[in-house]
Amino acid sequence: MAGANAPTAGRRARSSILISFYRRSRNRAPGSSFLPDQVTWTWRDPGVQDFVAVEVTMDGVFRHSVPRGVQEFTASGLAPASPHIISTRTRNSAGATSPNWVNNTSRTSNYPVPVLHEIIPDNASTGLVELPVTVRGENFFAASSVHFDGGARITDYVSSSELTAHLGFGDFILAGTHEIIVVNPLPGGGVSGSLPFVVSQSGNPAPVLTSIDPHSSPAGTPGLTINLTGNNFVSLSRVCWDGTSHTATYLSPTTLWYDIPTSDLVLPGIHNISVFTPEPLGGMSANLTFTVTGPANLVPTLDNITPETAYAGDPGFTMTVNGTNFTTSSIVRWDSADRETSYLSDTTLLATIEDSDIVSEGTRNVTVFNPSPGGGTSPPAIFTVLPPAAPSILSISPDYAVTGTTVQSRIIGEHFRTPIDVTLGARVNGARYTGSITSYTPIAIDAHFTIPSDAAPGSCNLEVRNADGSSGSLDSAFQSMLTRRQSSGLTPRTPTVAIRSRPLSMAQVSSNQCSVSHSNMIINQYRQTASSSTIPVT
Repeated sequence: MAGANAPTAGRRARSSILISFYRRSRNRAPGSSFLPDQVTWTWRDPGVQDFVAVEVTMDGVFRHSVPRGVQEFTASGLAPASPHIISTRTRNSAGATSPNWVNNTSRTSNYPVPVLHEIIPDNASTGLVELPVTVRGENFFAASSVHFDGGARITDYVSSSELTAHLGFGDFILAGTHEIIVVNPLPGGGVSGSLPFVVSQSGNPAPVLTSIDPHSSPAGTPGLTINLTGNNFVSLSRVCWDGTSHTATYLSPTTLWYDIPTSDLVLPGIHNISVFTPEPLGGMSANLTFTVTGPANLVPTLDNITPETAYAGDPGFTMTVNGTNFTTSSIVRWDSADRETSYLSDTTLLATIEDSDIVSEGTRNVTVFNPSPGGGTSPPAIFTVLPPAAPSILSISPDYAVTGTTVQSRIIGEHFRTPIDVTLGARVNGARYTGSITSYTPIAIDAHFTIPSDAAPGSCNLEVRNADGSSGSLDSAFQSMLTRRQSSGLTPRTPTVAIRSRPLSMAQVSSNQCSVSHSNMIINQYRQTASSSTIPVT
């Protein structure tokens, strides 16, 4: 159809320049299309020297000005099996157009049957939430859709040979072999051949926690249900509050509910929340925080500490800290370093001071810190570490030994510091017996003492000496005693003893031997000095 529209007066071309459509092949008519959603028209440019372009109108709407030499125009995004009219006219270098339009009619084709070649991946395990699958083949269009076991899935068009299908949680519930196909719609269209997709049974997936709602609550709230959102939740998944596992309500692979008890919402603080899925596989998600809000913490004050002093080298101890505005989150600091703190009340804390804190003499700053919200650090109290003290002895046990024997005794006292020496000094002749230390603490020493067989009997002074030269002693703390062979050679004398059914009183002077006969029982007793004994007789 020619001459449909005439050019505007004054803009007439110097001559009528027409274009003619032509066949590209024996099976393709001028203007024919080989796709359902587009038409390509081709032509032969006129041989006029000043020809510059072809103006193209499709279905009565101007579409494009095609430069000389292109000889082709493609319209896309069209409906399948729909007719369309293209109108063209030429334009010369002066801007004049041909007086007539040349019209050509064509129509889009039907959708072809799709062809399916491969799917990647072609398998997965149960419990997945989502999986993109690449589908490759032929004759794919934007209207093509991938079907899983007969149901259409969300499909992304990549090219005429590739689609992306999005499989969801419901596709991975049951293990088994499933069918994937590609469908092209009417007109024409059809269904491709199928390929298998295998879902195998596996363990629980690792949970992923992305958000909690709400993520905070005022202190004193009477219980609260929170919504946990993420991925890979299963019916066995549990919620962990500060590391302790609790039962959760399973709603879907992406949603759990958890009821926070009133007892966990009493005091302000920050708590860790995670999701745990048991074996097989499974695991623990990353933590998110839930904040129990409350009044801002006050700045603590520090009134006094007990004790206020200690000797360098002494063992660690528990310090009592008194003040105001203490909370369960208050921390006692020793020269700005946190120490293990126990909360007793809003006015009293206990802090553990380590052995290493009082190794050397000097002063230390003790403060109390309250964390945010609010909070702060108290003014310091001064703790004084005094120079090392001389050792002090309180007791020794056992406190005697028979000459010619070895005894292990425990010495109780304070300010003992290793390396350390312990010595017994005989008061009679000044002989010294050095102890062999077997164990040591700052308040107790275990040591072996060997008393020679020729040692003089009598009391001994006990001395403990620290490595720095400081020492302490306990007079007459230990007794050495004679053996039988060392008793004197005085003639024994046997006093008369009445045998009765009550305790017997026996007086003996010097080194006499006393024998008491009763029912074939012989009692022998030796004494170095005058003594009195009471012997029960049965």
